[in-house]
Amino acid sequence: MTKRPVVIGPSSKRNEILPLHPSSFDAADISLSPPEHEEEQESMPDRISRVSADERDLKHFYNIEISSTRFARLKEYYKAELKDLETAPFEFYDQQSKVDYLLLKNYLKRCLRQLDLDREKDKLMEKLLPFAETIIKLCEARQKTDPVQGQEVGRDMAEICRVAAAVRAKIIGGEEVFTSNVSRETAYRASKTVQQLREHLQEYFDFYAGYDPVFTWWVKADHEKADHELHELSTTILEQLVGIKPGSQGAIVGEPIGREGLLAELNGEMIPYTPEELIRIAENEERWCISELKKASDELGYGNNWKGALEYVKSKYVQPGMQPQLVNELLHEGAAYMRQHDLVTVPPLAEETWRMFMLSPEAQQVSPFFLGGDSILVAYPTDAMDYSSKLMTMRGNNRHFSRATVFHEMIPGHHLQFHMLERYKPYRKLFDTPFWIEGWALYWEYILWDKSFFRTPKIASELCSGACIAVPVFYSP
Repeated sequence: MTKRPVVIGPSSKRNEILPLHPSSFDAADISLSPPEHEEEQESMPDRISRVSADERDLKHFYNIEISSTRFARLKEYYKAELKDLETAPFEFYDQQSKVDYLLLKNYLKRCLRQLDLDREKDKLMEKLLPFAETIIKLCEARQKTDPVQGQEVGRDMAEICRVAAAVRAKIIGGEEVFTSNVSRETAYRASKTVQQLREHLQEYFDFYAGYDPVFTWWVKADHEKADHELHELSTTILEQLVGIKPGSQGAIVGEPIGREGLLAELNGEMIPYTPEELIRIAENEERWCISELKKASDELGYGNNWKGALEYVKSKYVQPGMQPQLVNELLHEGAAYMRQHDLVTVPPLAEETWRMFMLSPEAQQVSPFFLGGDSILVAYPTDAMDYSSKLMTMRGNNRHFSRATVFHEMIPGHHLQFHMLERYKPYRKLFDTPFWIEGWALYWEYILWDKSFFRTPKIASELCSGACIAVPVFYSP
């Protein structure tokens, strides 16, 4: 069988191995002498666990995502932790602690970059959210249990209502500042942010209403109006600027991270390629996929007509009600293959403790195949789907496509991955990224392909599996 072409990047990057030393990551100079004092140093696992808990608490307390207070506090925290990390005795750590050090340092730098990127996105929404600071001010004052003046809050609620209504009227009126200068992605983010601010404002009101009679007397009526206007504004942005009408089914709008965001993610993963270089690699992999599709097509008697062969394979679906049994068989087949060929340890508990659920028709619009992890979520038609939707789902989840997908999602893919992650250095869960999570499952697709696991006489399941090679490049982390 022809192997996949080996992808090699620019010669300056070829086979480059980064030394396991903080200087490779622009670290400050670290003393090579051991600490003079005998005070016990915080171990790297303990430090990572603490940072994880600290970050969780900070985000829980400063819970308004577009708040400048949250931005400043998180930035202050990440910088302080980076500075403190530089005092750790890196040279005297064992190998695993050195890995932990570099992972944590990389994570903190990544968080700082992400804060700045998010802040830039926030600025793009400002013209749609001129009332946001008033809501944030109220909610953060409540968080600190500052004294509340009902009359002042009533005035603020009335102002929120007035400003939100004015923005909505301008959008409906087609003012160019909104219709031409706001991207669909920014508008979608703004619509979601308005809903989040509305929920925060409701939490604020519920904290005082009924408990503080003066507050309730001044605020109740204007809060109801403000809540209504915020809901209407979110809906109007969605309809007029995003293009999603009331009752729309299947509308999918993403929030692309953009080139700068992807460069930041690649840098965080220590991947020395630009997005353009990765796309060229993906296009090269796609050409290899097509060549393999043609070989499988010829085996099936379709010559070079691989699209015809693909349609034939799609017709090999199981009957309604039988997909769970097929998935169960495929999962145990994958686990048995791993053991038989001694490829990776499959703990008996990992193979025993998994569950299966069916994806709803709505969820299948976003995830038309499977999802996996602790459980496997199976896409298959329901009686409520129309004929064409049923047929599309059955064809897309035929037994051969499903064979590749089940191994990706369960064993040796995500289910085994999460099982081990919970049991071996679980504190490193802080560092999970789409590159690591999906990279593990994709790695096993490569391994199983190269071992001819997907290929049997007259069976062309590989018509599907190779497509996964190119896809991840085009999805934003």
